[in-house]
Amino acid sequence: MSAVYVLNGANLILINPTITTSGDTSSLDDSSFYGLNAGVLATSASTITISGGTVTTSGSGANGVFATGSGTSITLSDVTIKATAQGGHGVDATIGGMLTLTNVDITTAGANGAAIATDRGGGTITATSGTIITSGTDSPGV
Repeated sequence: MSAVYVLNGANLILINPTITTSGDTSSLDDSSFYGLNAGVLATSASTITISGGTVTTSGSGANGVFATGSGTSITLSDVTIKATAQGGHGVDATIGGMLTLTNVDITTAGANGAAIATDRGGGTITATSGTIITSGTDSPGV
């Protein structure tokens, strides 16, 4: 389960949240393609804005922040993201989802966990400033 899940054109603004999840996904493919089990998930033309705070995930397939679907967007500024298990990307955008990152620090530690990822094509991620650190097997920065 995602800790934060926004759908159907909804809009959410969070300031300095502490978001932590620990459960494993039921499908690594659904996590990578559609955001199943992400700490923060936006779908179906929804919008999320997060200023400050942290997102930490420790379950397999648990991406930190995920945007999927046309018209869906997430804006992050001054956020720290840690995804520590297999298949846990820091941020991911698919199927037309968009992420805008400003001064975001991302760390991943599990296998197959990119800091910045797009799966299924069509996702757009813009990053300005911040740091990325990956240490798991087959875990690229971008």
